[in-house]
Amino acid sequence: MARTHLRKRILLPLLVLSLTTGVFLAVQLAEADQDRWDLSPEVQADLLARYPKEIALVEELWDIQVDRIDESTREAITHTANHHLGPSYRFSELMTEISLAKRGFWSVKR
Repeated sequence: MARTHLRKRILLPLLVLSLTTGVFLAVQLAEADQDRWDLSPEVQADLLARYPKEIALVEELWDIQVDRIDESTREAITHTANHHLGPSYRFSELMTEISLAKRGFWSVKR
């Protein structure tokens, strides 16, 4: 019983730290190349379809409609990602995929 409790006490902070680090790095990569948010329409549609909960939160908080992922929505997405870490949302994955797509490492056929 004590081992399980100890594991939880150690693993939870490590999980939170890794999630925080992942989001931070993904956002930094995304912001490092601010001029290139020109993702193809296919990639944008795929990302919007795969992250509806995250996109809905961005739309709610910023009172905008996010129908594309480009320079016009960059600030809203990155700001929301920075402030909503944790298991409830998958902003870390979204920002990582945006960064990869911006650098050409993307295939819609996943």
